[in-house]
Amino acid sequence: MDDPATDTTIDPNGTTGDDNNGNPRAGTLSACLPTANGCSALTNASGIATVEFTVTRQPGDNFAIAAGVIPAQVGAVTMNGIDLINGNEQVIPTSCSTEPVCRSQMLTVWRRFHIEVDSMRESDGNFVLGTIPDERTIPAGRQATLEVNPSPAQQLEVNRFIGGRLVVGNSLSVISNTTDTVTVQNNTRRTIYIPAVAQFQLYDDDDFNDDDGTMLNVDTSENISMPQIAGYLEANDDRNTNVFADAYVRPVYDIGDNNDNTQFTVNLLNNETNYMRSLFDFDSNINEADTEFWTIYLLGAYQDIVEDDGDPHEPETGNPDDAPSYGIIDSVYPNAQGAFVFLEVGRPREYPLGYATRPVSRAATAGHEIGHLFGGEHDDEGLMTPTRDRTEKWFRPITLRRIRIAPNP
Repeated sequence: MDDPATDTTIDPNGTTGDDNNGNPRAGTLSACLPTANGCSALTNASGIATVEFTVTRQPGDNFAIAAGVIPAQVGAVTMNGIDLINGNEQVIPTSCSTEPVCRSQMLTVWRRFHIEVDSMRESDGNFVLGTIPDERTIPAGRQATLEVNPSPAQQLEVNRFIGGRLVVGNSLSVISNTTDTVTVQNNTRRTIYIPAVAQFQLYDDDDFNDDDGTMLNVDTSENISMPQIAGYLEANDDRNTNVFADAYVRPVYDIGDNNDNTQFTVNLLNNETNYMRSLFDFDSNINEADTEFWTIYLLGAYQDIVEDDGDPHEPETGNPDDAPSYGIIDSVYPNAQGAFVFLEVGRPREYPLGYATRPVSRAATAGHEIGHLFGGEHDDEGLMTPTRDRTEKWFRPITLRRIRIAPNP
């Protein structure tokens, strides 16, 4: 039947019909005898004839069944938009009584995609240990630049620790850092003395759940949360809480063990497909290419690669290349299997200006990344717009069409 959508991206031929994306477009009649007009079946002792009809697998495809006792009258049925017209050019009603040809209500295909949701185990090792070789004295309210010797030996990421703290008997706020020095501020009311070869712990400002206050500990021993879904990926057909409803798709959460104990890593080491999948615990990946049973993997992770982790946190530059990574899929469509949602950068302190009045959240990121799994692109706009510039919650028609024609995510 004709697609009832009014947008020409979804329905480019108006009310002509034959808009289905699955094959065969008209669906399949079976358990009956083929005829020139469809098929026929004998009635039983109760006067009831039964046939089977199989719809296509593409979400949003539409069908209606016409039936009658005189083949020529059934064969004369035509279509106009979502209406069926009989040979007398009259609309066939869905409430059939004595009409020579009856019709079903319009049948629309809905698809489920089955999501397995996991998260990384508790944070571990997200800090630097070492010694401060020289004796130092830092007066109250003053700054000092300290040479540091990390252990194991390493070069610090420049300015990664801005906003964090250095603990050397006392807690000192970090102002900046180079590869081998840390500039700190003594915010106490007394002078702080640091003996030679004093041991230190160095923390940046990571705090994925914003619960550390001033005593930042980079989420040490805190379990990483599952990605949120509220308002975007709820298991229903309400577009207000399921952004895929406009594409006739609904998520369900009925596969995998949904565990919170996958391998923890502070940063992804790279964005290569094989490496990213090595961090997955995708119990249902055997079905990931199945066109009948759609599966998706979603992992609550900590941070993307170092270059994209938002450390140090800086004001917006307006350059999208400077924006941190809030999520990523494991490959390009159609070869992707799942997505990461990065919990540490996905929090209010790390979000772009004005986020509170825009569709920016971890749940929005999850919806956006799953949009990529169906072939959605940033240029589609709507929810597919990158976080820094996003102003719309829902998918634009071009993304809805991508979802509806995809053989599988």
